[in-house]
Amino acid sequence: MSLRFASGPNKGSIGAFYSRFRNYLTEYNTGRLVDDDDQVVASGTDDALNEAVYHGVRAGFYGIELDSKWRVYEHGAYKVDVSLVGDYTHARNIDTGQPLRAFRRCARPSRWITATARSARAEMEHAWAQHRVPEDDLPIASYIKLGMMFITYKFHVGTTHWLAYVRSDNLTNQDIRYASSVVRDIALEGGRSVMVGLRTTF
Repeated sequence: MSLRFASGPNKGSIGAFYSRFRNYLTEYNTGRLVDDDDQVVASGTDDALNEAVYHGVRAGFYGIELDSKWRVYEHGAYKVDVSLVGDYTHARNIDTGQPLRAFRRCARPSRWITATARSARAEMEHAWAQHRVPEDDLPIASYIKLGMMFITYKFHVGTTHWLAYVRSDNLTNQDIRYASSVVRDIALEGGRSVMVGLRTTF
């Protein structure tokens, strides 16, 4: 079920959902450590990895989703839009009542300025801590991630189209573990970074 609104450049939607699955495939951590040969090993062994298995379970989901964009400034070719995107999902194993893995609570607002040939954008993502996790699984800390597309510039050379840009990501240098990642326990997302690029089409 959802409600939608649109008026010129402004638009938004909010929706709620509930779903049930008879055989939802989900990952569980067994609590054991195994090596590359799938043999159980002691903690501290060099090639020890957490063992995870997949099971089909009866599952129930409910949540809400929000998506909106608002024009807050416009003068000639220059525009400023503010958008807010957020979602919350609650998922559980119906038979055991245990929470399911790989869902996060997140709000992702972003702001950007656009013009005819140049544009800039700032984006912030906030995810709340996730403490409802299955047994033998690790909770996920909250984080605030800030990224910027400082400037993009479009130009032409002959019949080719070019785009130059400078982009940064995770400027707050947060330790980010996405709930949907199956390797979140051993591999973080990338830290602070800046990228300069040039792209062409012909």
